[in-house]
Amino acid sequence: VTEHAIAHGLRALRCGELSTLMITSSPALLAMTDRVVVLDEGRIVGEGRHDQLGVRDTTYRTAVLR
Repeated sequence: VTEHAIAHGLRALRCGELSTLMITSSPALLAMTDRVVVLDEGRIVGEGRHDQLGVRDTTYRTAVLR
């Protein structure tokens, strides 16, 4: 419940031209983002939306949807 409240608050604060960098493995927060970048040992191994990555990226599923 708290993560959902934070996610909705962040989305409201980010309106307009603002960009926000967030490092998280929270599915609630990741679902609210426009773009997710997946890192594995410091390298970018995937990129997309939360729903897309949950289907097609094993590294993402392991880290976020375990």
